[in-house]
Amino acid sequence: MKYINLSFKELIYEQYDYYVKKNKKDPLDRAIDYMLKFQRTDANFEIPKLLAVVDSIQKYVFSQSKMKCGDYSVFAALLENEQVDERLQFLIDYGVPCSAVKKVKLPEELTGYPNIIQYLKDNISQISSKLIPYEMKLMNEAIF
Repeated sequence: MKYINLSFKELIYEQYDYYVKKNKKDPLDRAIDYMLKFQRTDANFEIPKLLAVVDSIQKYVFSQSKMKCGDYSVFAALLENEQVDERLQFLIDYGVPCSAVKKVKLPEELTGYPNIIQYLKDNISQISSKLIPYEMKLMNEAIF
């Protein structure tokens, strides 16, 4: 559980320390490769898939017992979509990189595609200050 709140960089260094202790060749390269592979395959695909299975099992079991069940689908979706706010998922579908979408913060109460588009247009100067030119170009293409 100590790894849950670590940044990606800190996780790489934790893995690096592990490889150093195990006397592995090229520990930093191995650590980076391992963490990138974990993020691409396990965190973004395998774990959400397993969570979906657990979610359906627990819903079935709890509903049979007439008990309130949990909902793991939101957490699975966050992992699957690289922790991008689901309200902004459409930007990824339009080609805006996850790195750019993660920099955009919407008000909690903002819902509905037209309202979100309007918010992005109204706040484009504030948003553009957080993005590199390439990301901004793609953002403009997606919302205008």
